[in-house]
Amino acid sequence: RLEHHNLKPSDMVHYNITCKPKVWLLLSSLYRSLKFVRPTMLDMLRRSAGDCWFVTLLVSSEKGTQREILEDDFQFFERRLGFLSVTRHGESKGISGKAYMYPVHWYGCWLIAHVIRESLPAVVGDPGST
Repeated sequence: RLEHHNLKPSDMVHYNITCKPKVWLLLSSLYRSLKFVRPTMLDMLRRSAGDCWFVTLLVSSEKGTQREILEDDFQFFERRLGFLSVTRHGESKGISGKAYMYPVHWYGCWLIAHVIRESLPAVVGDPGST
């Protein structure tokens, strides 16, 4: 179930995107460790792409995630973070019977990037230039 996101048209005016991102960082999975590793990630983004980067974050949890925490991540990543938080009810089971959330996480990250690119045409680069 969709819990929180910052992908509405009214949210787009709050993003700090001034150029076509050279690096898109797609984050998902164990959210509880993000607080500890995000300074290193931010340093990597700045060193790799200056001010031309963007982060997508998909959070999936059984207990839910507070919107204030996600907003703190949005501010930490200099308002260049699109997030989507979903509450799951139990685990998805794959063919082997093991927990299988992998596709959900990556499709979610690409969904966020797609919404950002469709909503903010200025972030889309010339396909022939890559």
